[in-house]
Amino acid sequence: MKVIAAVFLCFLINRTAHGQYSEIQFMRDSRCGPTKNNPPFVCCTQDTDYKTTLPDQSICGGNIAQYHITRGNETVVTEFAWMVLLEYRRHGEQQLGTQCAGSLINSRYVVTAAHCLSNNKAIYGDM
Repeated sequence: MKVIAAVFLCFLINRTAHGQYSEIQFMRDSRCGPTKNNPPFVCCTQDTDYKTTLPDQSICGGNIAQYHITRGNETVVTEFAWMVLLEYRRHGEQQLGTQCAGSLINSRYVVTAAHCLSNNKAIYGDM
């Protein structure tokens, strides 16, 4: 999955005369943002499956709260099937970096912390 600026995506969609209505609607439904300093973003996936029902536990993983990772213990790849490691390519760099994780909430969307998609630095202090 990749995140791209919606302004550029709108240019591509509008430039394509034969764009399918379902594809355009899919992009509209995939918008997130905008924030104060950034344009809206769209999370793009390769699939075109628009189902909103939850998958079976054999696909998504079960509730195994008693087996959470602690103190850096290794797990097998399928043990926490809903966990996602997010890879980033910084502007001007070729190599991907991994700095954040997220959780699958369905077959198309990942929930992650806001700072994972923002260049803003958090300011810590008294509240």
